Amino acid sequence: AAFKTLNLKKGIYASDAMEKWGLWEGFMMELNKMGPNTANKGFHTNELWTKGFRESIVANSAYFSVILCSFVGVGTVLTLTCSWQLTLVVIINSACSLATVLFFFWRAGWPIGPTESVAITAILGISAEMSLHIIEGYTEFIQVTQSHLFAHTPTRKSIMKGILLRSALPMLTSSVTLVASSLVLLASPVELVRRIGGIVCVNAATSVVYGLLLAPTLCVILAPKAVQRTAKKVIIFGSVVIGAFVVLIFILWLCRANVRYPSGTPVFGAH
Repeated sequence: AAFKTLNLKKGIYASDAMEKWGLWEGFMMELNKMGPNTANKGFHTNELWTKGFRESIVANSAYFSVILCSFVGVGTVLTLTCSWQLTLVVIINSACSLATVLFFFWRAGWPIGPTESVAITAILGISAEMSLHIIEGYTEFIQVTQSHLFAHTPTRKSIMKGILLRSALPMLTSSVTLVASSLVLLASPVELVRRIGGIVCVNAATSVVYGLLLAPTLCVILAPKAVQRTAKKVIIFGSVVIGAFVVLIFILWLCRANVRYPSGTPVFGAH
C-alpha cells in the first residue's frame, strides 16, 4: 500500500476545493487503471473535501432558493396587480432589502451557511409581503377614485398619504412585535440561536423600513394613475407569466445555464 499526503490551505473557497477534488479524482482514476483488476482500488480523502462539499450545497441552496423565489414572486405580483409598474416597485424594494441583509452578513463576518440561506429566502418573502400591503392599498384607492362620484382626481401623493394613515401603524406594530420577541434569542448561550435571533431582527427591521419609506416613494414616482383589475385581465396576465416562465426555462436549457440543485446536480444538464 502506498500513501500520499498533501497539505492544503483550509481557508480556500469551496469552488477551489471542488476544483482540487476534481483533479485528485481524475488522478486516482488514472492511477487505478494501471493496477490489476484484482487489486484494491486506491482512494483519496481530505477534510477539505467534506468542507467544500458542505459549503457548495449551502451555496447552491441559496442560489436556487433566490432564483426560484424571485420567479414565483414576480409572477404572482404581476398576475395579482396586472401592472408592470407596481411589480417593478416590489422588485426594487425586495432587491434593496436583500442587499441590506447581505451587507449585514458581510459586516458581521457571517458566511452563507444553512441559517443564512433560509434567511435569504425569508427576506424575499417578508419584503414582498410588506410591499404588497402598500400596493394593494394603492390599487383599492385608485379604483375608488376612478369613480365619477369624485369631482377631482386625487394625486398619487395624496393617495399614498391615505394608505400610510391606514396601513403604516399595523405594519409597524407587527414588525416591532416580531423584533421584540426575537431579542430574547440574542441572550441565548448557543451561537446558532443568537444568530437566528439577529437574522430575524434584521429581516423584520429592514422589511418595515423599506416597506414604509421606499415602497411609498416608488409608488408616488412609478405607480400608474389608473388601474383596471378584472378577472379577465388577471387570467391574461397569469397566462403571459406562465408562458414567459416556460420560454425562460427553455432558453436556460438551451444555454445550459449553470444553475444547480442544492445537491450540486446541474438543473439544465451536465456542464
